[in-house]
Parts: sequence; structure tokens; C-alpha cells
Amino acid sequence: MYDSPGDDEFVARKNYGKLSGDGFSLETFDFMVNYGYATTKNGGNDVAYMEDTPGADKFKFDWPQSNHFFGKMYGGGD
Repeated sequence: MYDSPGDDEFVARKNYGKLSGDGFSLETFDFMVNYGYATTKNGGNDVAYMEDTPGADKFKFDWPQSNHFFGKMYGGGD
């Protein structure tokens, strides 16, 4: 899911993803993986929420370039 020029919110949890903003809302159900991209330069203030499972999940944050960073949650499977 790709962001808009406005303020957007991305939510990801097991088998569910949602990207919403001014005038739109996109949802996914029962996907193994959800991706949310904030690609609009000089856009709004975007936020992302990732919820873990009851299992032993891991979270990885990486900032490989000054203008490119990502967070990844995986594992658990419960």
C-alpha cells in the first residue's frame, strides 16, 4: 500500500493491514505479508503501527540511507 500526499496511518497485524488517510481507506485480510510505503516527498505526517502476536516476535529497524528507513516485524506465528 502506498501513501498519499496527506497525513496517512498504516496498521499491520497478523493477517490484517490497513492504510487510511483523508478520503480513503484500504484494508487487506488474510495476507501473510503486508507492506506500507511512505513515498511521497514533502507529503503529510505518516504514522505506522505494527502489532505483535502472543508468540515470540522480533522487530527490526534499519536506516540504510539518510532518506530510507524501514521497520519489519516477523516471527511468532500464533
